[in-house]
Formats: sequence, C-alpha cells, structure tokens
Amino acid sequence: MELNEAARRIVWRHGALILAFVLMGGVITAALHLRDQTTYTATSRLVLDTSDPQSSAESVAIADTARAIATSPNQVTTALRTIRVRRDPAVVAAQHVSLEALGTSGILQLSVQDPSPQVAARLANALAGTVIRTRLAATSGSVDQVASGLDARILDITNKIASIDSDVNKLIVRQATAASPTQAKSLKAQADNLVRLRDYLAQQRTVLETQRDALLGSSALRPKPAIINRASIPIHADPSHDVVHVLLGMFVGLVLGVGVAAAMEILQPSLVGAEAVARELQVPLLGELSPPPLAKDGAETRTVASRLRLAASSSHLTVVELVAADPRIDLQPIIDGIRVDGAPPAIERSSELVPVPAQGLLGQAVGTRRKAEALIVRASSPFVSGNGRATGLVLVAPMVVAKANLTRAVDLSRITGWPILGVIVLRRRLFGGRPGEPERPGRTKPPAQPRPERSPTPEGSVEP
Repeated sequence: MELNEAARRIVWRHGALILAFVLMGGVITAALHLRDQTTYTATSRLVLDTSDPQSSAESVAIADTARAIATSPNQVTTALRTIRVRRDPAVVAAQHVSLEALGTSGILQLSVQDPSPQVAARLANALAGTVIRTRLAATSGSVDQVASGLDARILDITNKIASIDSDVNKLIVRQATAASPTQAKSLKAQADNLVRLRDYLAQQRTVLETQRDALLGSSALRPKPAIINRASIPIHADPSHDVVHVLLGMFVGLVLGVGVAAAMEILQPSLVGAEAVARELQVPLLGELSPPPLAKDGAETRTVASRLRLAASSSHLTVVELVAADPRIDLQPIIDGIRVDGAPPAIERSSELVPVPAQGLLGQAVGTRRKAEALIVRASSPFVSGNGRATGLVLVAPMVVAKANLTRAVDLSRITGWPILGVIVLRRRLFGGRPGEPERPGRTKPPAQPRPERSPTPEGSVEP
C-alpha cells in the first residue's frame, strides 16, 4: 500500500476522530494552564573565588558548582529566612531558581522567579550572597584552619625558646658564682646544651613561619568573590507560553489521533476514492455521481449511462442489477436519474419482464425486421428470476467504503453467476449527510414549473 493511499484512508475516513483528538489535546492543555500565575524574573550577576576559565569546559564546571549551591533547598531556606518571606524552599529551588554562565567567562547570572517582583529581586540578591558565603566556607575554611594550626605551633615553639633563654641566663649566673671549677664546667655544659636546643627550635619556627607566609600569599592571590550586579525590581512580567503549550498539546493530540485512526484502519480496512474501489474489485469505473438528488444532473448521468450501455453491450447483457455497498444508499433516485437510449429505464419490480421497444444498446437503429429490448436497470433483487435474460451487476459505493461492505456484491455475483460490470461511486459532500444518504426534507428545491406553450396567431402574434 502506497503512503498517499494510506494517508487518504486515515484522513478521509477518520478525519472527525483525528480532529476530536486535536481539539481534546488543546483543551486539556489550556485547562492545565488556567491557574497559572503571572511571574516576574529578577537576575543578579556574581563571580566566585575561581580563576578565569581557559575553556568552555572550565566555565561549565564553575557554573555547575554554583548551580548546585543555588538550587540546594538548605541554601534557599537560608535566603528566604534572610528576607523574611514564606515560600516552599523545595518548590522554589526546583522550579524558580536558575543559574548559568555568561558565555565562557567566569561571571554567573542567577535568576529567580516569583509572583511578586519585590520578592524576586530580594531573593535573588540574598541567594547570591548565600552562594558566595557557602563557596568561601567550602574553599577558604581549610586555609584558615591550616594557618591557625601553624600559628599555634609557632607560638608554642616561641614559648619554649623563651623558657630556654631564661634557663640559660640562670645557668650563666650560677656559673659565675660557682664554688669550684668542676661545678662551673658542669653548668657551662648544661648551658651549651640548652643553647643548641634553642637553635634547633628557632630553625623549626623559621620553617613554620615560611609555610604560613606561603599559605597566606597563595590565599591572597585567589580572586575575590563578589556580587557584580545586584538584582533590581523587574517592571515587565514574564512572557506567557500558553499558546506554545496549547499548540504542543494539539500536536500530541494529532499524533494520538493518527495513531488511533491507523490502528482502526488496520483492524477494519477501508477504501478511499473511486479508483481504489474499482481497483479492489478489478472492474472498470463507470463514473462518479453526486449523492441524490444531485445525481439528476445531465452531464454526470449521461456519462454514467453511456458507460453502462457500453459495458452491457460488450458483455451481451440486457438487465443490470444495481447493488448498494452501503445500506444507507437509496438506489431509486440513482435509477431514475440514469438515462438509457435517451429515455428513462424500465424498472422491473416483479418477476415478470416487459420488453421495451427501442433502439439498439449503442443508440443505433435496429431495423424493421427485428426490435431489440431496452437495457433494463433495476435495484438488486437476487431472488427474482431473470427470465432467461443475461444479467450483470453494478456496484454503487460511496467515496469511502469499508472493504467488508464490498463482499456483498462479490457474494451476490458468486451465488447468481452474474458478472460485475463495474462500479459507480458517489462523491462525498462537503456539507450535509453522509455519502449516499438521502436528502433531508426541506433541502430539495421544488421542480421548476414548465412554462405553457404559446401558439402563434394568424397575424403572427403569440397568445398565452
């Protein structure tokens, strides 16, 4: 099956169903956004204590770090407490806070949405400060701790050196007042040991002071975090995306409608178009007619009658049974509208057939010795004998017909042995009833009254 034929079958037969799904998708989406509030967005710009990124990957890493801090419910709670506003921290963090890097730079833009423009601006500034403090606590806390440890060790060594200096001075005094040379020599040895210990401690203190200076120097070289641009109160509300959401809902409804229609078409296949119906039955297309009462148009009926005459003549048939593929099709107006040999067809309503003298099937003169019967067109009556006449079937089908409905004509042809000459297709109306449905009362225009003939008077005038 070709793609265009599948599309015609889905759209023509299930167009109303697809339209219903599209409208339903739009209505449901619109209903979901009825309670949406008008929101305002405030933005602030900040920079963290990180070096300038050298690539886009580094910029993304810095933004991801700041976003993880800004969207943390604990940090949002702290910011809400700072501005003394009651909001759900989890909802605000998940839906109303966003952070992104400006290009590939290290500058970050923090945005906060809120129904109140004042609250949005205050919360954006408070949250930016919270992000900076949290970042500093995470990165600078270890530096302060290490520097404090070094200061404590330096102070301890300094105290020890001062104690040793005091002991050395005491030993020198005792040495000067020693009673014997042996005692003086012993005191000098103790003082020398203390001096060597003091020198060792002084070297340790120098090393620790060097490490502390290096740590403080590296910490001083790091960039200073700050809020570059504080958020101001927004004036204009955020643009509404309701139209886009409704269109997306309608598109989803279209996809679902086409899917359901395709599934229905797989379970109950149909045919769309006159050529498709004729191709399915492998019979010729005798013509297309407008549904009654438009089927009485002369151009359409003459074409169908001519082709019907040619089909019956080529198969040597004198009786044609019209079979409706749809029970809603009224065959009587179609039969009345067809003209065979320039005269209304003989409608057979019983088993008795009445021959009608006329011209030949092709409209040619028959001759004086033998008269041919006119082609009889009637509604399908399979239980009525053909009285020896050759009979054929013509299927009358709407523009859209289920394949299962075509089995009626095929079964009738197999039962009676009558061949299917062709198919007549009724066009679909753009407005009004279904194809083949009889016209409702009040829609049919009254037939025009024939004007009375006027006979000429002897003086050449015309009298009514």
